[in-house]
Amino acid sequence: MRVISQNGKLDFPYENIVVEIMDSVIVAYTPMTNPLRMAQYKSQEKAEKAMQMLRDNYAYNWKLEHGLQTYYGDEPIVFRFPNEDEL
Repeated sequence: MRVISQNGKLDFPYENIVVEIMDSVIVAYTPMTNPLRMAQYKSQEKAEKAMQMLRDNYAYNWKLEHGLQTYYGDEPIVFRFPNEDEL
């Protein structure tokens, strides 16, 4: 699964990054970089909601890849962090 930053400028395979909430900012770490800002929200609660959306999307896609889900529906195989007003 691909993970795309809120502004669309960063795009990583989810399996190659570590994602963390730092206050109200979501950052990603790769083996070659310092923390990279993936998204920023006005509150930690919104950042936590966006992280849960990421986890839910990953779980859904994992089920598809492993044959536990048999249809694709409307879910993407990429996740882009939502803007503030989309939460």
